[in-house]
Amino acid sequence: MAHEPRCCTHVVWSILGARGVSHGAGAHVNTFAGTTFDAFLADVRKRMRMLPHERYGQALFNTLEETRPELAEALRATALDPFYVSDSDHRALLRVHAWLAEVWESRA
Repeated sequence: MAHEPRCCTHVVWSILGARGVSHGAGAHVNTFAGTTFDAFLADVRKRMRMLPHERYGQALFNTLEETRPELAEALRATALDPFYVSDSDHRALLRVHAWLAEVWESRA
C-alpha cells in the first residue's frame, strides 16, 4: 500500500513536534518490533520521546536498523541516508519517507 507525500508531511511534522519527553540519561532503548510501515513510524516516535537528543533522521535510521536492517543497509551512505539530515530539512526527510513507504512491503 503506497503512502501519499501528504501523509508523510503530516508524520514528519507530528514526530518533530513529539520532542521533549525525557526518560533520563540512562534510559535503555529496547529493540522495536514494528512490522508495518505505520508501526515503524510509531516506533520512531517512541524512540524520539525516549532519546530527545537524537535528530529525527538519526532516530529514523537507528530504528530502521533495528527493525529492517536490510533497508537501513540499502540507505546507508546514499543520497537518501537520513542519519545526518537536519530536522529542518523537511524535503530530504520526505524523500526518505516516500522511498521507505514504497519499498516497505516489496522488500519484506
